[in-house]
Amino acid sequence: MSQKSQVCSGVGDKTLMYSSNYNTANASTTLFPLQHQCLYLEEHIKEAGEHGETALKDAKAKLVKLEEALQKSKEDMAHLVKEYQELMNIKLALDVEILTYRKLMEGEESR
Repeated sequence: MSQKSQVCSGVGDKTLMYSSNYNTANASTTLFPLQHQCLYLEEHIKEAGEHGETALKDAKAKLVKLEEALQKSKEDMAHLVKEYQELMNIKLALDVEILTYRKLMEGEESR
């Protein structure tokens, strides 16, 4: 190989090396913000998952309380309906008794 081709080959190698170094530096410059953005997004995804789990636990606890309140309301309503029925039976009995006495009184007045 001639000296000229060795020099040209050396220049080409250096150019290739500089080009390769430039590409590596450019890739690193591009890669770093992407890695940072990826870590940022992963952290936000993790936080969102934790917030979601907390919200789900809270919602389940509220649901249990509401179901308990509903059951208690149903029991209270059943008790009130029973009391109402008992009072209506008493009222009906009193109405019959009042009517009976009224008829007796009317019968006594007509004699």
